[in-house]
Amino acid sequence: MTGLDPITAESVPLYAKSTYMTREALHELIDRIPESDIVAAQRVLEHLARDASFRAAMCAPPDDDPVTAGDAEAMMRARKDLRAGRVVPHDEILREFGIG
Repeated sequence: MTGLDPITAESVPLYAKSTYMTREALHELIDRIPESDIVAAQRVLEHLARDASFRAAMCAPPDDDPVTAGDAEAMMRARKDLRAGRVVPHDEILREFGIG
């Protein structure tokens, strides 16, 4: 014995029993979120509830295009800017777009 409870139909969470998520299953999943992560979960759910482009991005397939030389160069420049402190705070971007 490993000390773990046996898996029974009753012990499997509702959200894990089906590929279709119901509101009831979602509520059960939310109830399992640690208190320390509630704010992060709230932000994600608020975006899902009101932002069609966010929903589309979350449902989009992963980007499988190869990284080009130009992409790699842009990522290197971005990392250098980040290390040098040449960044714009997230809150400032939100204000600029009238979101925050």
